[in-house]
Amino acid sequence: MKKIVLILFVIISYSSDCFPQQYEGYAERILLYQRPNARSEALGRGQVTLHESPYSILDNPAALSFSKGMNFEVSHMNPNYPQETEGYYNTYGISFNSGKYGAFGFSYFTFSVGRPDEEKYFPDRNINRLFMLNYSNEILPDLSLGVNLNYFFEKEYDLWDNLSPVALNTYYFDLGLLKRFHLGSLDNQNLYLGLSLVNAGYSKVKSRFNNSSIYFPTIMHLGASYEFRTDKAGRYDLRPLKLLLAGEYMDVFETRYFSQVRLGMEASLWEVLKLRIGHYSETLDTQITDGSVTGIHQLTYGAGLEIPLSRLANIAFPLTLSIDFTRLPLPDYDDYSYRDLFGDLRMGGWGFDHFNRNYYIVSFNINAGI
Repeated sequence: MKKIVLILFVIISYSSDCFPQQYEGYAERILLYQRPNARSEALGRGQVTLHESPYSILDNPAALSFSKGMNFEVSHMNPNYPQETEGYYNTYGISFNSGKYGAFGFSYFTFSVGRPDEEKYFPDRNINRLFMLNYSNEILPDLSLGVNLNYFFEKEYDLWDNLSPVALNTYYFDLGLLKRFHLGSLDNQNLYLGLSLVNAGYSKVKSRFNNSSIYFPTIMHLGASYEFRTDKAGRYDLRPLKLLLAGEYMDVFETRYFSQVRLGMEASLWEVLKLRIGHYSETLDTQITDGSVTGIHQLTYGAGLEIPLSRLANIAFPLTLSIDFTRLPLPDYDDYSYRDLFGDLRMGGWGFDHFNRNYYIVSFNINAGI
């Protein structure tokens, strides 16, 4: 086990030091920015140690080993980008933890930036699709190792070639570790440590221009979370309080400055109402001059409901429906001007009309404890 952990740490350390600084923003909207999951987004976008849903494998392939039974999840985000309409970011996922034979998961992500406002009949400017097949298992008690096998597909419409569609795709894989520590004799406190490497094989994508290679992002996630829950009480044998504190650091290896810090807190009352708050910060190289750096600092928040269907419908096995929601203002970069990851000069992050624009995310999760 120690050898496995050491090998993963060596790979990550070597990669962060030796990568060429050549990432130009490919697939950043589906992998780096807003998270199409209301719970994760409200917790400052952090989820390397979250393990309750199929969506969690996006940042840590080892997560599902600590999930319970079967989960099915659907989530929708309206990005509401300036000067665009009909954008969306949807996710669908299913997972099953067999216990002895490990956990299996499948997730599908689909994203479109939408159409320009002035072109109602313009085809979707680009469509990103990500298919993820996951397996994880506890290689030792309370230590999970997981792997994702992924297929990423993008279809763009060439503005200089009569809007002809252009397809780009790549296969890549992710590795992850998740460690759980039980604190206290009553097993009502847990500490989680998570580490993952997205695109561990350093895959690239062939560009439509001159057959050149585009760097697909290689991303490190490192985080910790603390869970506390009170003893069950009352007529319905529910826990009056559950508390989650989470922190995460994310870094893109192929660029000198692209890192994120994600902090979040969740309070669950009587296992029904969930209140969340978080903070998200990002550091980005503006590419205007050497050492010119900008960033984002955003407060996040949201809420959720957990409905015990098995109690309401008198079902023999545990069955729970979770509904999560968040509505947040579009973030903006600190500096007035910057160069985005495509090298284009932008004014005020999203542009002057980003002010007073909000995006929302709604997520549904069904858990069957079978």
